[in-house]
Amino acid sequence: MKKTLLLLSVLTLSTSLMAQQFFAGAFVKPQSAWIINNDDFDSDEFDLDIPFTWAYGIQGGYMFTNAFGLETQLIFSAQGQDYILADGEEKVSIENKYINIPLLVRLRGGGEKAGFLLHFGPQIGLLTSSNVVSESFPDLNEDWSDYYKNTTFSLVLGLGANIMLTDYLSLDLMVKVDGGFTEIETELGKAELYDYNENGRAMSLNAVAGFSVGVNYIFGSTGGSQ
Repeated sequence: MKKTLLLLSVLTLSTSLMAQQFFAGAFVKPQSAWIINNDDFDSDEFDLDIPFTWAYGIQGGYMFTNAFGLETQLIFSAQGQDYILADGEEKVSIENKYINIPLLVRLRGGGEKAGFLLHFGPQIGLLTSSNVVSESFPDLNEDWSDYYKNTTFSLVLGLGANIMLTDYLSLDLMVKVDGGFTEIETELGKAELYDYNENGRAMSLNAVAGFSVGVNYIFGSTGGSQ
């Protein structure tokens, strides 16, 4: 009996070790990125248009087993907000660009060739540029970096599928959302932007939703799922 248990333990450990794999890849993500501010939502002076932008980047991680791993990404993300003034014709856009770096728990389930994929974790955002763009008001077309904080923090959730294309290549298809939980505007930005009530301008947060398509190369693959 002891020999049988020892043999099962060795086989279990061997299987676990074979499942340990590094992976690295790249992805692209069409997305809708918003600046969430309750005062802006309540304003009678303008409407909020749906902003469509793009993000892209590289990713890599380590799968401790076929089902559990850790992942990080380097994401170049265009974010901001589009404002349509009351006449419905004049438009002002805030264009903020970030380098986002999440640290994610990666969970995979299902078969070896295809399975569901879930990842989640915190993310730091580093502002690289901020501009206001408007054809109707060209005087506003300037650098707004002083109005937005250099660093932001958010939580990331992604849900989708992981498909093995070959023994060494896998495809990630995911719906992803990022929700900010720290203020993105500086005090100068708060002062510059109109306060809609006597309590001052409300907190502004980043929010992003998109569909990510990524391809990974699996190092030292033995043909198992990643």
